[in-house]
Amino acid sequence: MHKRVFRFGAALGAAAAAVAALALVSQRRVPPEGTARNPAAHATGTTFATISGEQFRLEIAADERTQAQGLGGRGALADHDGMLFVFPEPEYQQFVMRDCQAPIDVLLLDESLLINSCYAMQPEPPRSAAEAAGNSESEAAYSARLKGYLSLAPVKYAIELKGGAIARLGLKEGQQIHLEPLPPASPRVAEARPD
Repeated sequence: MHKRVFRFGAALGAAAAAVAALALVSQRRVPPEGTARNPAAHATGTTFATISGEQFRLEIAADERTQAQGLGGRGALADHDGMLFVFPEPEYQQFVMRDCQAPIDVLLLDESLLINSCYAMQPEPPRSAAEAAGNSESEAAYSARLKGYLSLAPVKYAIELKGGAIARLGLKEGQQIHLEPLPPASPRVAEARPD
């Protein structure tokens, strides 16, 4: 389940990225429905991945809105279902368990589809009444308490699977993942400025 994605230039070191992620954790918002930078680029569909000899069906999240929503708000995944995040360029990424109800394992992959880091993420306590109020202050309070899972290096892809998949499949850094077909990312589109 994808939560918030934070992008950092590849030139940032891991330590600088971690500090920047902490500073940004309460600033990024999920765009309201229909207000994505490029609504026509909203990615949908599925692809398949072979991981440790098992095939998984993955929903594709290749635009910012879909990535920010991720699997948040859903129940537990089926054993061989998940979500594939496709980023336009390799960058540091941070995941959080925003509104997630079940454990999720995340695999962060480089351009060669090698695992660069992987985490077994646990659900966060539900929003408090104050956090659920819906204003920017309550959203900031909720975001500030979410644990972040930062990639160790720039990543091009991420895969979220049902919690326990990392241990069950014996996954580790440096392991190769196979995707078929490899989906494209939605390009970042600069917002139009009035002249």
